Amino acid sequence: WQNERPFDALEMFKKASLQDDNADTGFHYLCSGLKHRIGARAAVECFKDNLAKFPENSEVALNLAVGLVHLGRWEEGIAACEVAREHNLTAAAQIELYTALGQAHLYLRNFDAAINAFTDLTKVNTKRSDSHALLVEAYQLSGNNEAAALQLKRALSNGKWPRHDQRPAGFLPGLTARPFHDPKKKMLAKYAAPFLSNMTILKEEVRKAVDSGAFFSHNTPLVQTGEIKVLPLWYRSQVNVTACNNFDTVCAVVRATNDSFIDLNFGVSAFVALYEPNTRVMPTFADHNMAVRLDVALMAPEAPMLRVANDTKPLTEGEIVFLDASFEHELTTGSARTAILSVEFWHPDLDT
Repeated sequence: WQNERPFDALEMFKKASLQDDNADTGFHYLCSGLKHRIGARAAVECFKDNLAKFPENSEVALNLAVGLVHLGRWEEGIAACEVAREHNLTAAAQIELYTALGQAHLYLRNFDAAINAFTDLTKVNTKRSDSHALLVEAYQLSGNNEAAALQLKRALSNGKWPRHDQRPAGFLPGLTARPFHDPKKKMLAKYAAPFLSNMTILKEEVRKAVDSGAFFSHNTPLVQTGEIKVLPLWYRSQVNVTACNNFDTVCAVVRATNDSFIDLNFGVSAFVALYEPNTRVMPTFADHNMAVRLDVALMAPEAPMLRVANDTKPLTEGEIVFLDASFEHELTTGSARTAILSVEFWHPDLDT
């Protein structure tokens, strides 16, 4: 495993899982290996089998619940979270559990249940700001702006964030904080250059992808009106090969800028979003403040409006903007379909 031979390691874990004296540990490592090296779906099935054999194993129960939620299997995930909740979980495990449970309820628009889960999360996760960010967002999505403002006030008074309109889950102090960054600055101009020089081809590629139906629906409670479809280009440190068949130039540009491109082992770092007419994405925040995000509208007959904190800009087709998505931001599109490419880069203060 340590020598980066995952498939050999998985075979050994599989053998260990069949030995009575090491079955619990071996099966757990097999499932974990599948999760990190093969895929979440295989890991979930493995954790299901593991839990059937070892129902008292709290770590397996938690992994199954979190895995189901990450796959977007919300109802199954909620049921598994309730099973895991019956175990004697550590504080760290409770943080994972309440986060997953709240997110599943949020996506199903069970706002009261999501608020209850995130409230429990704030009681366990007292030192970090991410639990408060989730609770504030749940209140906002439920329409209870008064409760959201009160929770925000409490978090600010406790020093969770330096300002009310920048509330990422993970906050690194000392970074230059502004809603929009100047794209002409030396480092950002370097990021933007390959996109600008290939803009005509990028526009052609996105139109072909739209016509071919390459995008898939993005189920999120943040969409107040309209609909969003997404095509991830770079996900969990890996190129989406299928997507790159539609976006050869985009993927080549991303690879060319990979010195500064955020290549983390979680989340989506480069994607194209297709917005149906009259879509409104409600205010939200990025998970952290260590990035700037390049946004460029590749198909926008009518420029969408992007608000970041108190600053609002039209996203004119072909024009690049850099925003700090750790600030509160929202997007409203016009009466035509709109496609926007987004790529995250390290914050210029970190890219040295």
